[in-house]
Amino acid sequence: MSEVGNKTREAFQYLGRPSEIIWNITHKCNLLCRRCYLNADCHRAANELSSEEALNLVRRTGEVKVPLLFLTGGEPFLRKDLFAILAEAKKQGIRTIISTNGTLIDDAAADKLVEYSVDYVPNSLYGPEKFHDQYVMVPGTFKRVVATIERLQKQGIKCEVCFNSS
Repeated sequence: MSEVGNKTREAFQYLGRPSEIIWNITHKCNLLCRRCYLNADCHRAANELSSEEALNLVRRTGEVKVPLLFLTGGEPFLRKDLFAILAEAKKQGIRTIISTNGTLIDDAAADKLVEYSVDYVPNSLYGPEKFHDQYVMVPGTFKRVVATIERLQKQGIKCEVCFNSS
């Protein structure tokens, strides 16, 4: 990541362009977390970018050489075009991070993250199993997140456990 750090510093300090883009790519989420900053739910936001608009944004991001794209949401894995977005980011030479609730990454999705060179995947855990599942209001979520973290580690994908102190 030091290469990305140097590129982001250069982009901001010397070239006058964004050093990274943090993008809530969807409002949709399969959880109902008690304190969601986005107030996400199972619905697509009216102003959410179409696939064509999203891919164009990634192309333009590459053209101006923004080195880092941080995808979050809602839950990014609910976008049907997520892997197309990741493929375009890789084509453009953009490093990617995906912040996820960790419930939708199976072996096939993990393989795609490797294929598209995703650098880092933060996952949310809000506390012990019972508390976590009550907080996100979906039973069994804690175990799914732990399994995802193990799956990502086996694939060699850097990941992190994010805790919420609220």
